[in-house]
Amino acid sequence: ADLRTGDLYFEQESFTEAAAAYGAFVDLFPTHAEAPYALYQKTLSFYSDAPELAARDQSPAIEAVRSADLLIKRFPSSDFAKQASEIRVKSRLRLAEKEAYIARFYSRRGAHESAQKRWKGLVAEFQDLEVYNEDSRKLLEEARRNSQAEANLNSGG
Repeated sequence: ADLRTGDLYFEQESFTEAAAAYGAFVDLFPTHAEAPYALYQKTLSFYSDAPELAARDQSPAIEAVRSADLLIKRFPSSDFAKQASEIRVKSRLRLAEKEAYIARFYSRRGAHESAQKRWKGLVAEFQDLEVYNEDSRKLLEEARRNSQAEANLNSGG
């Protein structure tokens, strides 16, 4: 029932409720043949609930990454693991964009030390994204350039 309830919520684009229903199914039946599907749908629900605008709360993207990680760890040979891996990358890119948004905000406000910490953190945390697409490469290159520029501003140079 939890699995079909999740499907119904997902069809209605009630992604928070769908993720909860899929999660309940996996909690109750962790070894069920449908558990990989439920974990994938939970991942997809969180991803679908994450706003596209970087300025918005990206908590659903964080949950999508966690859910994808769990699916990949528990069911690595599942057909859903590869799909979840793709959603994981897209979610991490949204999180990286959020960090860049915050760093730019600090920089515009003259809070160069805070901006530098965000840029450095972005490069350290999201370095793996560089291999995926042009957008992620551009974002990481911007982070590297701005981190150095912010460092120069902080040192008076």
